[in-house]
Amino acid sequence: MKKQRKIISALLVLIMIMATGFVMSGCGEEDPVEVYKKASDNLNAADDFSFDGKINMNIKSGGQEMKITMDMDGDYIKSKSDDPTELQMAMNMKMDMLGQSNEMKMYIKDGYTYTDDGTSKAKAKLEKDSADQIKKAMETKFEIDKYVKKSSMDGDTIKLTVDGKKMMAEAMDKFKDSLEDAGNSTVDSYTEMIEKAGIDEIKVEAVVKDDNFTSFKMDMPMKIDMGTGQKTDTDIVIDLSDIKVNSGLKDIEIPDISQFK
Repeated sequence: MKKQRKIISALLVLIMIMATGFVMSGCGEEDPVEVYKKASDNLNAADDFSFDGKINMNIKSGGQEMKITMDMDGDYIKSKSDDPTELQMAMNMKMDMLGQSNEMKMYIKDGYTYTDDGTSKAKAKLEKDSADQIKKAMETKFEIDKYVKKSSMDGDTIKLTVDGKKMMAEAMDKFKDSLEDAGNSTVDSYTEMIEKAGIDEIKVEAVVKDDNFTSFKMDMPMKIDMGTGQKTDTDIVIDLSDIKVNSGLKDIEIPDISQFK
């Protein structure tokens, strides 16, 4: 069980790396990749954005199957000055795994982070280094056209087939700095596990209207070594069904802020 939780934790890190990498990519003309890249640039430069979505993980191994689901929504407001600690963020996640349900909420506002894991609420000063890491992650660009193997467009819907191995290599290089606070051994274990993930082709489907994403879906099949020589067939689907860019969001609301100590 402990081994499984460690692997699942690494997979969740991988999910966020890949999702951010695909949505924050890289300007152009009216072929599918260029339309996608323009929407990525607009999201990257946005003053604010929000999303609602879900992650589904289906893990098969040794004739057994485990399903993990995560409902999530988030808001992000870019700092209006050169001080990155003035950014605002909210993230709500509810994960159902192994028959258990866990909910976590995280907020950033007024130079502080607020976390609620369902059992306790904590408040801590947002250090500039941490804020810089968040800003860097939000502004990271990927040259997605280097990885696209197939592309098509039907109306507002773009479909891409991407070389997952090449994308993975760049994703880990770009995001390694943001993982270093967890300690070098943790970073190395995540990197090793992700390198062995056996990701081949990744399917992406995004809807772009008025040069902005309104939805995004990624299907990422992989094989994971559980450490015993046994391989798992794992399929991860990230489905951000509602993305709003530059909607005029001015302030993040924190429920019961006085309870965070």
